[in-house]
Amino acid sequence: MMKRQIAARVTGFVLSLAVCIAGLALILEGLGTGGELMLSLMRRHAPSASTRLPEKEYAGMCGMITGFLGGSVDEFQYTWDGADGTRYLAFHDYEQQHMDDVRALFVLARTVLLVSSAIAAVCVFLVFRIRRRGETLRGMRDGAAALLVLIVLLLLWGILDFESFFTAFHHVAFTNGLWLLNPSTDLLIRLMPTAFFMEYAAIAAGTFLTIPLLLLIIPQCMIRKERKQYAKQSDSL
Repeated sequence: MMKRQIAARVTGFVLSLAVCIAGLALILEGLGTGGELMLSLMRRHAPSASTRLPEKEYAGMCGMITGFLGGSVDEFQYTWDGADGTRYLAFHDYEQQHMDDVRALFVLARTVLLVSSAIAAVCVFLVFRIRRRGETLRGMRDGAAALLVLIVLLLLWGILDFESFFTAFHHVAFTNGLWLLNPSTDLLIRLMPTAFFMEYAAIAAGTFLTIPLLLLIIPQCMIRKERKQYAKQSDSL
């Protein structure tokens, strides 16, 4: 009996984490390949006057970037013709190499999505085999609560010192310094300044938070409902 209860709780805990991780990967995929969102943020935080990219080229630029991250565009490069007929090349080799690294992260996210979805499916199968509803719900609640604590800590770090948070993320995500770009020479960083990433991060965090919150609130409500039903049955005896 005790072993089945522990197994149910662990299964619920893992299921909660797997659903959250799959949801995060799906959100990041959607945000990274969503051209309309990128275009609106780029126009707001990186206007043509600061990037020196003609306004009419923004839609094409965003289409290239999101297509590259999504896998439908092979090369990270963009060209346009100036008013004098000069052909401009947008990105240096090291900017292209950095975006190759970024695309690799999106490929990793898709792999994480598949793996976490498979783990969640296995957990659902185990839930029906173990048949310990209450313990499974407690495990899901606890998994969501643990993840929420971690998210809150990361959010506080990002709110209090976004620069150090952003730098730490890049040190973890990349094995080279190609992300250290110069606004005076590199269009990529002018198109995506700190304010651009801050809003992107806020949108991603706000969207993602709904998943662990629901996985915390719904199981807790169900647990309370079961307790009330059990109390009523006890009183009637």
